[in-house]
Amino acid sequence: MPATSSTARNIDTISVIGILIIAAAWFGMDTLSVSFAGFSQGTRFFQMLAITRHPVLLFTGVGSGHNLEIMAFALLCIVSLLAVLAPRFYHGRHVWLATLSPLVLMLLCFALLYSGSPGWDVPPSSSEHALRADLMHFANDVMQRAQNQVASHVGLGAGGIMALLASLALAVHGTRKWLSLRSARVQQVEAA
Repeated sequence: MPATSSTARNIDTISVIGILIIAAAWFGMDTLSVSFAGFSQGTRFFQMLAITRHPVLLFTGVGSGHNLEIMAFALLCIVSLLAVLAPRFYHGRHVWLATLSPLVLMLLCFALLYSGSPGWDVPPSSSEHALRADLMHFANDVMQRAQNQVASHVGLGAGGIMALLASLALAVHGTRKWLSLRSARVQQVEAA
């Protein structure tokens, strides 16, 4: 029994260190950075809901008009971080999978941001004149090129790198623990 409590303390220490690193990166450092023609703008992870809904905020910054989105997503971030501690309080079979929550949240946000907003593509209607349809195609092409140009100037900031590495470490640690618990249960069943 003492070995189990020692293991639980070690797991808790690793989890707490990972949570602290991720929290510092998400709430105190820039996750994404934009550098464009001498202009530089950073965005923190807890602002990602506003960014995924309005990608132009990467360049203008997230203002006070998005406080509700920021507060809601910050709460989700905190819950995701606290979920890592679930194995300390609950002893279910798959509770160690909760250590994946920060990584899943980050990957989901980056996938949403990468997939883009609904886009600028405005399909011409069939009743439009040929000139207007040509102008719409031209405008869509120009906007697509502009989006591609701008996307090349968005990069992962120091906070994004730190949080991603710590999230990966927590995910690997949690998955290894889950697999070891699963194999221990299988051995118990085979022994019985």
